[in-house]
Amino acid sequence: MRLKTRKLKFWVGFLAVGYVAATAQALTPDQVAVIVNSRSEESKAIAAHYIRVRQIPADHVLTIDTDPGETIAEAKYRNQVAEPIRRALIAAKLEHTIACLVTTFGVPLRIESVAPDATVQPEIDLIRERITQSKAELREAVAQYRGVGADALPATAPAATQPAFLSLNRQIQETETAATEAVARLNATTTSDRVREVHQFLELYRRTHGSSALRNLKSLTGNDIAAEVERVLASERPPQADPHATNPAAARVDASLQRREVFGLIGYSRQLDATLHQLLNDTTHASLDSELMMLWLAPYPLEMWQTNPACLGRGALTRERMLYPLMVSRLDGASEAKVIEMIDQSLQVEQQGLDGVVYLDARGLTANSGYKQFDDDLRSTARWLTENTTLKVVLENTPELLKAQDCPNAALYCGWYALRRYHDSCQWLPGAVGYHVASSEMVSLHDPNEKGWVVGLLNHGICGTLGAVHEPYLDAFPRPSLFFPMLLSGRYTQAEVYYLTCPYTSWCIGYVGDPFYNPFKAKPRVTADQLAALGIPPAK
Repeated sequence: MRLKTRKLKFWVGFLAVGYVAATAQALTPDQVAVIVNSRSEESKAIAAHYIRVRQIPADHVLTIDTDPGETIAEAKYRNQVAEPIRRALIAAKLEHTIACLVTTFGVPLRIESVAPDATVQPEIDLIRERITQSKAELREAVAQYRGVGADALPATAPAATQPAFLSLNRQIQETETAATEAVARLNATTTSDRVREVHQFLELYRRTHGSSALRNLKSLTGNDIAAEVERVLASERPPQADPHATNPAAARVDASLQRREVFGLIGYSRQLDATLHQLLNDTTHASLDSELMMLWLAPYPLEMWQTNPACLGRGALTRERMLYPLMVSRLDGASEAKVIEMIDQSLQVEQQGLDGVVYLDARGLTANSGYKQFDDDLRSTARWLTENTTLKVVLENTPELLKAQDCPNAALYCGWYALRRYHDSCQWLPGAVGYHVASSEMVSLHDPNEKGWVVGLLNHGICGTLGAVHEPYLDAFPRPSLFFPMLLSGRYTQAEVYYLTCPYTSWCIGYVGDPFYNPFKAKPRVTADQLAALGIPPAK
């Protein structure tokens, strides 16, 4: 899981679709359209069953014609999925009525990245070469850091643990860890060689972390550290790009060398990596469902994500924020039978209400980071639910995962982090809702060898979950502290809850489940006043 700084992007146009979840009536059958792939018998059967049991108008079935595989090219998505749906809604005069689209088994799951332009291939090749060089330099830096103050404290890992095939991000992590360990050893050093070793460390730190980080280095203690930092900074000058370079690609890459003095080898390497991803267009991929949320919006950049203005926690609701994208939810799973079972189970549980235990599986993180922030959100969710509801709430706050034998009667769940390794962590009640936060847990729903959490949860009886088709970054996931109180209020369907808590559209995450499913409608556990205290406006 990589944590990415959020990039601000702007909406370039809206078409009001007449649905505002925070102020309007709850989702109705007239506001839903079901998407069917004409090439998938499973898609047809699931759609027929669903519109019958949920009483959706027959003319709200939208047919597309595309390969029923789980991956689709971006151009085919536009021509064979998005445009036919758009035309069908307009022809049926439903463009101002439909608030939620329902994709079905046989509708592709993910959209491939746009292929890079052939003209940038020389630059791609050059950047890859420079990244290989940077990784070699980082490996050398790790070995040098491990030699600093080696007599004071033993290094925690030998240099042999950093093989050449490590990814760039992993190699950077190894370097940062080695630098931190070197600081600890230097702070424990009392020998006469400390001055020499401090100077050696500072020179190395400037090369790897840059002059800006060196100026702000606070963890290294000593009376003369500030003066020694200034001496190191004064002895170095930034490398110069080759003024005779005639290759434009080489000139652009060499220009980035100017950044090394300020941001060091690590900053330079990260910039190379970011530029490579941009040139490869490998952040233009998306969950098809997340892209469909943008159906009525004007052309927008495909790189990375678009901020979802409907997501709560972004400030007060305004008239502009009421012009939302569409809701999208998916009826999908390992087989047609499993999907129909999920639909029928949702209907049954909704009528009687869901009673059970809330399980939250944090990691016990304490070091200040984006990861700790999500752990804090899980912990605060557990506290809030314990203080404000009568539900039994179980919080696991260690690196260990919950174990099914210890977790009976699971109604709600959120946890992390077991990458692409579904773990039978709870004994799921019929109709349970929950999600596991980890990268690429919804790469496939149909591959019998798939080990991701989404298909694992669905196969074990979960009736609502979410996951990513590619690396989503941590801040793309709904915050449990919003998601679960809204669901427990019984005032929102699960599609509405996801819609109002997913931070991004045109990105990697999608929701699987009957959009109408409202497991606490019959027995609400959270009041409107309690929602208001959390800053969540009540649905009428």
